[in-house]
Amino acid sequence: MQTFETGPGGARLRYLALPGSGVPLLMIHGLGCAGSYEYPAVALSPALAGRAVLIVDLMGHGYSDRPEGFGYGITDQARVLAGLGAPLAPPRGQLYGHSMGGAVAIELAGLLGPIAGSLVLAEANLDPGGGTFSREIAAVTEGEYLSTGHARMIRRALIGGGSDWAAMMRAAAPLAVHRGAAALVAGTPAGAPTWRAPLAAPPPKRRVLFGRRALPRPDAQAPPTARHPVAMVPEAGHSMSTEAPAALAQAIAQALSRA
Repeated sequence: MQTFETGPGGARLRYLALPGSGVPLLMIHGLGCAGSYEYPAVALSPALAGRAVLIVDLMGHGYSDRPEGFGYGITDQARVLAGLGAPLAPPRGQLYGHSMGGAVAIELAGLLGPIAGSLVLAEANLDPGGGTFSREIAAVTEGEYLSTGHARMIRRALIGGGSDWAAMMRAAAPLAVHRGAAALVAGTPAGAPTWRAPLAAPPPKRRVLFGRRALPRPDAQAPPTARHPVAMVPEAGHSMSTEAPAALAQAIAQALSRA
């Protein structure tokens, strides 16, 4: 893995840089997950094999550091990735974000400006309120989550058949998970556009993916705009990278080619 030093404390974000041709694709994982666990199989699938790909572990997740003084909100994570910018440009980088990583990717695209290229969002958090797990995590205090809540969520994942998420949650800092969940529930600051708002703006470089097994979902029935059509990943639910990596790779490749 490669490292990127960030902040005055010298905390390190770690990422995989898979060499290849074409515009680099930066892949951003969701809450409690780790790109280093999820995305190598996706990036090496036939549809994406040979493409230059960067796979990050967000701060507090996977192999990246877990500084106690870091905020772990959506904007915090996006700012760190913006500092990584050099591997993305030139040429214009392409962004993929799943779940919480979709909100991070949207904010990152805004920070990068013209450096950012196409944006592919997989079941991204676009509105305040969070999802089922982030709401449950944020419903307890930070202290309670750190003392007992994180272990409880891991047990729930195992009981529900989510062994992959449980494995990644064990490697994640409870503080990062709780603050990330709280940020998703809170949404963007009062008076600021939601994460959904940029999807309505030209140019048409955004695509939205859903796992077919995760349906029905309101977002899938009412896509952000006709400019950004929804595509389905067959044989996959929300955890599409571990459930159907080859199908996800195909959906990403098609979305990028159409963008």
